[in-house]
Amino acid sequence: MPAVNLRATIQYKPPANTTVQAALDTFRSPQWVGYMLRHIVPFLKASSGAKLHVLADLPKLDRCDSDCVICMGAMDDGAIELPCGHHFHTNCIDAWLRLRNTCPTCRYQFEKQVSGTYAIRSINTALCLDGVRSADVDDVLGRSLDGSALSAIVHVTMVPAATLPPMERYPCVMNAAIVRGPAPTTNAVRSPSAKRSRPHEATPPVPKHTKLC
Repeated sequence: MPAVNLRATIQYKPPANTTVQAALDTFRSPQWVGYMLRHIVPFLKASSGAKLHVLADLPKLDRCDSDCVICMGAMDDGAIELPCGHHFHTNCIDAWLRLRNTCPTCRYQFEKQVSGTYAIRSINTALCLDGVRSADVDDVLGRSLDGSALSAIVHVTMVPAATLPPMERYPCVMNAAIVRGPAPTTNAVRSPSAKRSRPHEATPPVPKHTKLC
């Protein structure tokens, strides 16, 4: 099973009187691992598509008398037949199964592209701030965030637990940085401590495994 790479834009609302440096420290903490798990695991369970080889293994028909229930169009130019017996345009069912692992008509289930037990390998979080200049780093780190909701761009890498040696806890590399503006750019301003990747062990209440199936 391949690694899973996710990118999410989240709204982060820090406690009152939190500084930028304190927010970066939070993004490098085990508690942040738990926070991200609570957000990404339900998403993966709900939205994981079928394995990519599914369509290649399905029988193709030159013609089908019924209409495709996805686009409601006639299937005069060919169709795909699912194991449950339902038929769809090739392009329609391809797009459908990339997002879901069930038949649109009867909910017949295919094996998911992402399934099994995973461990979080790394979380890279970028806090988006306006009005940041490279010469401002020390001043920015001491700035109070005033409890305002801010945007953060988070990249998460998860690896199959079967590829890792048996351990009670798995190290998770946590990185945090500041980027200019409402979206990440190539010009990132990092704190000195953020330049060095440092591993944190996922400790309770963070589980050592995340099961996605």
